[in-house]
Amino acid sequence: MGRSALKMRNLRLYVSLVSMAVVLAVIIGLTAWQLGSWRRHGEWTIATGHSKGMYSALGQELKSMLNRAMPDDRFSTVPSAGSVENMGLIGDRNADFAFVQSDTRPASNARLVATLYTEVVHIAVRADLAPEVRRLEDIRALDAVSLGAKGSGTRRAAMKLLRHFEVDADPSWTAVPPGALKDSFRQRRLDAAFVLVGPGTEFARGLFSTGEVRLLSLGLGPPGGTPADAFAIRYPSFEPVLLPSRLYGKFPTEAVQTIGVTAALVAGKEVDAEVVRQVTELLFERRNELQRRESAAQASGQPMNAEFPLDFGTAADVQRHVIPLHAGADAFYRRERPSFLVTYAEVFSLGITLIIGLWSMGTLFLRWRTDLKKERIDDYYAEIRRVTRLPTEERLLALHQIRERAFDELMAERLAADDAFVIFHDYVLAEVARAEREAERSSSR
Repeated sequence: MGRSALKMRNLRLYVSLVSMAVVLAVIIGLTAWQLGSWRRHGEWTIATGHSKGMYSALGQELKSMLNRAMPDDRFSTVPSAGSVENMGLIGDRNADFAFVQSDTRPASNARLVATLYTEVVHIAVRADLAPEVRRLEDIRALDAVSLGAKGSGTRRAAMKLLRHFEVDADPSWTAVPPGALKDSFRQRRLDAAFVLVGPGTEFARGLFSTGEVRLLSLGLGPPGGTPADAFAIRYPSFEPVLLPSRLYGKFPTEAVQTIGVTAALVAGKEVDAEVVRQVTELLFERRNELQRRESAAQASGQPMNAEFPLDFGTAADVQRHVIPLHAGADAFYRRERPSFLVTYAEVFSLGITLIIGLWSMGTLFLRWRTDLKKERIDDYYAEIRRVTRLPTEERLLALHQIRERAFDELMAERLAADDAFVIFHDYVLAEVARAEREAERSSSR
C-alpha cells in the first residue's frame, strides 16, 4: 500500500473515530439525562384546591393513603384556586398529579388517570330574595354574587352558565371562599352563590339544609328538553342533573334541574407509567379507605364525617374522556402490568447502543493505532533508503541510531511487535552487515 493511500486511510479512520466519539457523547448525555429523570422519581406533588374545598380534603386523604401504600415514594399536596390553576401546574410541570374538572382546557402534557365523581352546580339564593329570583336571568338584579375563585372550575362553570343564559356578570361580583359561604349568607353580605360540589356531601348538607338559602332551578321540562339539556349540547363536558326534593333534609322542597361535570385525577405525561399504574390501582382497591374522610375533613377545617361521593368511571368511561389516558392508567384498565423488560426497555436500548458504540469505537481505535504503527515502520524504511547514500562510516552510525530509535518506540508501544517489525529489523541488520563489509574492504586497501 502506498504512503499516500495509507495516509488517506488513516485520515478516514481518524474522522470515523471522532464522529463515533461525538455520537457516543450524545448517547451518554441522553442516558445521563434519562437516568437523572428516573432519580427524580420518588417525590410527587398533587395539586388540590381551596383549603375548604372538596379537592383539598380528597387530596389530603389520597396523599396519606399513597404514602402508606407506597413507602418508597413521597407524595405531597399543593393548594390552588382549583381546576384551571391545577391544569396550569401540570402544564408547567410544577405538579405531577392534579384534580380537575372535565371541562377544563387540558394542558398538552395532561393525561387522564381516573374519573372520580360528578360535581354539581348548586345555584344558591338567599331565602328572603328567592321570591324575586326564580330564574337564572333574575340573578342580574342582585348586588353580591359569588362566582367562585379565579382559576377555579366553579367560576368556569358559572361563567358558561351566565353566557348561555345571556346574563352579563357584574364586575363587582366576587368570590367568597367555600368555608365562608354560610356566614356570608347569614350575615346578608351575600345574595347568591354558584357552588360546585358533589351532591349529598356533608359540605352541601351543611350549606343547603338550613333553610337560609334556596336552590335555583334552570327549568324543568320533558327528558331531553330542559334548558340544562340545551346547555349540555352546547358544552358537551357537562350533563343535566336533577337534584331530587328533600336531598338536603327538608330542602329543596321540589326537584331542581341543574348541570354537573365530572371531577377527574390527571397526571403529567412525563410521570413514570409504573407509578401512575400503582396510583390508579390503589384508587380502585382502596376506595373505601378514601371515603373515610375524617382526617381530610379535620385537615381542611370542615366539621364533616361524611363520605366522598366517589363513583369511579369504568375503562369505557375514561376512554371517552377528552383528555388522553396516561399509559400507566391504561395498563391498569387493561389489567396489564408492564413487564420488567417493557418498563426498562429504554434503558436496555440505550445500554446496548452504548456497548455497541464503545465496541465499534474501540475497534476503530485499534485499527487506527495499527495503521499508524505501520506508517511509522514505512518512515523508518524511507530513512534507511536515504542513509544508504551516505559514506560508509556515517551510514553505519545512522543505521545503529535508526535501530536504537526503533527499539525505543517498540518499548513505548509506538511500534507493533509483529512480522513487519521483524522484517524491518532483519533489513536493518542486513544493511549494517553490508556497510561493515564495505568498511573492511576500504580499510584493507
